[in-house]
Amino acid sequence: MLLKQITFQEMKQIDKEVITAENFHSITSKRFYPPSEQDESSIKLMILNSIGIQAALAHKYFCQRNFKSTHSTNGQIVLFSADIDEAGNGLAMIFDKVFISLREDGRPMNVQVSEPNALALQAFSKLSADNRINPVIRHFYHDRTFVQDFTHKAYFEIEPDHRESEPNDFYNYLLQGSLIPSYVNPLSIDVSGLTMEEIEQDDLIRQLAAQVKNLYFVIYESGDPEYPIFGKNLTRYI
Repeated sequence: MLLKQITFQEMKQIDKEVITAENFHSITSKRFYPPSEQDESSIKLMILNSIGIQAALAHKYFCQRNFKSTHSTNGQIVLFSADIDEAGNGLAMIFDKVFISLREDGRPMNVQVSEPNALALQAFSKLSADNRINPVIRHFYHDRTFVQDFTHKAYFEIEPDHRESEPNDFYNYLLQGSLIPSYVNPLSIDVSGLTMEEIEQDDLIRQLAAQVKNLYFVIYESGDPEYPIFGKNLTRYI
């Protein structure tokens, strides 16, 4: 697999509608609040039934383990359900803050979640320890330590080797979510737990590159400008 360094301008732009200042007024946001009582068994079932929730919790668990906080990131989850209230109330069992942005016709434009509750993190930890989390999500996040082996912003295109890819639920979720017209932003995978060498040799990344038109590897800067953190993301435009 070849990592070809490119400029930001060379990254192909996503071929979707962009929300502009002129039509932003038609977007409404709805917040969902956690139920008064929480049940761990129900939360476990919700986690097991949603690849999106698994991915968001795995990333937040990774952040908590490496940076002692889940507040540094917000997660984006794709809704495939037509029942916005049911989906929002379900997410509110897991996350303390759930915001769903809706277009004028009621289609969800964006779903942002943050700050998973303690019971959800506990349930996720138990499921992960029992090896019940999606294996591809586990590969990118489970027991990974943040690696900073590239210390400036950079953009790469991952050139596929055209191997036959093996389908999996996590990649199916990402690809299906990217196809939904109402979702403007592409989903991404945080690969900050892998070294540059591991990324170049990773078989699962090779398989994702074989399934999309363009797979990009982005090294981004965050945190205190005097002590920046350089994370790694995979993002794709299909």
